[in-house]
Amino acid sequence: MYGRREAGRSSRKVFVEADSGVNINTLVRFTIEEGLGGLEMHLGLPGTVGGAVYMNAKWIHPEGYLGDTVYKAEIVTPGGEVKAVPKSYFRFAYDYSCIQKTKDIVISVTFAFNKRIGIRCGPQQTKA
Repeated sequence: MYGRREAGRSSRKVFVEADSGVNINTLVRFTIEEGLGGLEMHLGLPGTVGGAVYMNAKWIHPEGYLGDTVYKAEIVTPGGEVKAVPKSYFRFAYDYSCIQKTKDIVISVTFAFNKRIGIRCGPQQTKA
């Protein structure tokens, strides 16, 4: 993972880029610890970021799809071309992304999250 980038002072959006081979739980735990909302329901999901994008991984209580948080991705086409594509490219649906048919390979994914003000699940800091 490459860490977080904030969209601007007035924006509550934070962007996190992760390679396709990153364990999805590593990404989810990172976002929870950073107080970012959008993937917390996927904690415990097995697999990698690339696999979760391929199948548009979902959770039903509360309902949430991994594709909901995708902002853009870098892919390799079957012809060997490396391309940056927006979320819309994937045509996410229930258990589906278009790369199941196109056979593109995901290199990395940039996710867009909302800051959760006042919520942090990481180690608690104590005042001395």
